[in-house]
Amino acid sequence: MTHELKTASPADCVPEDVTANTRGALRAFIDMESHGRSPTVQPWTESGTFRLDPVGLRCFLRLGYVPGVRTLFRGVRCVSRPGRFCAAGEDHETGGYVGYAHLGCGQPYRSTPLPQLLKDARHAWLNAVQRCYDAGRRILVPLSAGLDSRAILGGLLECTSASHITTFTRGVPGTADFDWAPRVAKAAGVDHIAIDLREYPLREDPLRETARLVDGNTFLFDAYYHQKLLEDLPGDEYWSGFLGDGSCGIYQPKRPLATRDDFVAQFAREEDIYNPRGLLLDDRPEHEGEDWDDLMFPECLAASDANELTTYEVIALEHRTERLLANIVVSPRIPCKIPFAELEWLRFALSIPKEHRRRRRLFVRCLQQAFPALMAEPTTEFWGLPVGSKLRSVWHNRKRIARHLGRRLGVLGTVCWPVYIDFAERIRARGDLYVLVRQAAADWDRRGLLARRGAAQALLKEHMAGEADHAMLLCLLTSLEMILDTWNVRW
Repeated sequence: MTHELKTASPADCVPEDVTANTRGALRAFIDMESHGRSPTVQPWTESGTFRLDPVGLRCFLRLGYVPGVRTLFRGVRCVSRPGRFCAAGEDHETGGYVGYAHLGCGQPYRSTPLPQLLKDARHAWLNAVQRCYDAGRRILVPLSAGLDSRAILGGLLECTSASHITTFTRGVPGTADFDWAPRVAKAAGVDHIAIDLREYPLREDPLRETARLVDGNTFLFDAYYHQKLLEDLPGDEYWSGFLGDGSCGIYQPKRPLATRDDFVAQFAREEDIYNPRGLLLDDRPEHEGEDWDDLMFPECLAASDANELTTYEVIALEHRTERLLANIVVSPRIPCKIPFAELEWLRFALSIPKEHRRRRRLFVRCLQQAFPALMAEPTTEFWGLPVGSKLRSVWHNRKRIARHLGRRLGVLGTVCWPVYIDFAERIRARGDLYVLVRQAAADWDRRGLLARRGAAQALLKEHMAGEADHAMLLCLLTSLEMILDTWNVRW
């Protein structure tokens, strides 16, 4: 499946719930392919301004994005419906709309023995890769120390020779991805490029350009690094592991969640990594308000008790995957192939029994059988050991495991953050990032939206003095300031 950014006419893009004062003046760039990429919406009014949505602002500062169909812009909703990145956004077999919850319907594999499930998994995955593959194209594959990129690489090697594939890894030396991905590339026999992100400068103009490429709904620095790298690297198209974690069961809750409130509260706890409490003048607890509840858990997201896909997974796929990660890892500037979004794969992966999806058990075993040479290299799924390592191997390698677990990845609050930059130290170095953060803090204090005068600059002062680590919140405020200024948002 290829996803490219295209231009659509205003009449095609105006959502039904845009307020009357902007209807007819709204314009947008979105992908209009039948089941293509459309979480990225770039709207503006003829007057060139937007009004800031206070609920969207509180969500962005709490989560780093606005979930659901709401945006930072008052009266403007996301054009696409839930499931917009799912290949089945429009089901051409039935002519109707389907989303993640629909794909997980039923329990068709409940009585299927494990050996047959493994065969079916391999067949569904290789078919998904084959459908995405176009002969004669130079392929670029981002390679990490995880499993999704190895699944893509292994599948591609079933379709073409290693000479047509180039892999790349972004990060900093000493992190798992940077150190282990070259070993996977060597085992596959493909060319590999390692990119030290510390060598990429942070400048205001490129960051503003990134703000225009996404829908103003993501952590800008991660998106900037990804967009910039893809522009500089060789290749006709790149293959993304987007949806790999979610489709294979990584979002399955560790404990049963019984009620709507349980789902929303658990999701809010896992996503709440910036800790901005008390920062805004109007800082009501979102999870106690109707706006927050409806935003996080619209009725259409609920999964049936008869489904193998849990309701919590649907929430995570609709919010975290499509509203945050999509804007970071899927570039609108070069063609992108997403095999995990292929319809056959999603229907299979979201319908296998929960016990096989938990911790991606079936997916891991399938890859181990299908691509043993790639799975024999270290992986973050097994603490730096090959897939399938026994307890004895863990004990004998305990020092190595402790060493890698103890390395600082520059990732604060979440294990899935796409960019391994130590933002805290980069700010304290008083270089490019410090200049951007200092200016954004001053601008925020002038906006009059914060609970106390000089609050943003006080955060920066505490961080620089080593009294606290506010790096992620400061970077988020910097991202948001650039987005608001680029889109000419008033409040």
